[in-house]
Amino acid sequence: MKQGSYSRIVPAISAYPLPNDEKAIRREIMKNWPVQAAYFTYENFRLYDDGIYVQKAGKRTGGHAVKIIG
Repeated sequence: MKQGSYSRIVPAISAYPLPNDEKAIRREIMKNWPVQAAYFTYENFRLYDDGIYVQKAGKRTGGHAVKIIG
């Protein structure tokens, strides 16, 4: 872990898959808020600075997790 970074482990109470569909995710946020999501990252991820990340080129280099709150 890098010096100065912060990480804590939080156990999940429950987990279940959601469709890869914006409307389904919006409904889930409205009903059970928040939604956790994870995705693979590629070489261009380190150049990402704004908006929605899209893989444009390169090989897979890792993964990233986010909390969607609304």
